[in-house]
Amino acid sequence: GRRQWKGPGSTFNWRKRDNIKGYIVATATGHPLADSKNMILQHWHNFWESNEYADWVISAKKAGTTIHHRNGKRDDNRPENLELRLKGDHPQGVSIEDAVVILKGLGYEIIPPFGALE
Repeated sequence: GRRQWKGPGSTFNWRKRDNIKGYIVATATGHPLADSKNMILQHWHNFWESNEYADWVISAKKAGTTIHHRNGKRDDNRPENLELRLKGDHPQGVSIEDAVVILKGLGYEIIPPFGALE
């Protein structure tokens, strides 16, 4: 059912939805990562939670980054299975970690929070 986002630690009724390609979702009114229908994807919430609710995760989602499930299982939302990817043909996009290495190798300075992922 519908739940009001009350901040970190809120609980949700997660459920698998076949109509959105097998991802696990919940309804969370007011959640900062929810879409216009108040739906939140569990992998985004878990990634955000595992990064201590960092604002940069919200900014990254708004900027169009994606989350790749390393083992290909869309319902395996353990933090160690989730990888933030830059825009690209997902899952062929570039991981943030790889982009940091490549850009540093080209002489660019990396500014946190992405530099903190090294």
